[in-house]
Amino acid sequence: MAPFPFLVWGADELRRAVVRHRIPGSRPAVAPAPLPPPAPRSPHHPLPTLLARHGWSAHRLTHALGVGEHAAAEMVAHAHRISAEHGRRTR
Repeated sequence: MAPFPFLVWGADELRRAVVRHRIPGSRPAVAPAPLPPPAPRSPHHPLPTLLARHGWSAHRLTHALGVGEHAAAEMVAHAHRISAEHGRRTR
């Protein structure tokens, strides 16, 4: 049984050598598939949008997150648009 580990090791090294020295033209090169373009990102942070989708008002977002009233109103409107796209109602 003592020579078997050396036989397995030798066979593995031989396989690695064959793979390393394979002729480049003998195998067709496979080009990787192109990546799809990234999805457009929302200008709003996901947390305020999530809070607005769960019923937080613009006034509450203004005080809780320290954002301006106009920005909070935009976040709430954005959350309503997202919900409408997904067929969900906001509270």
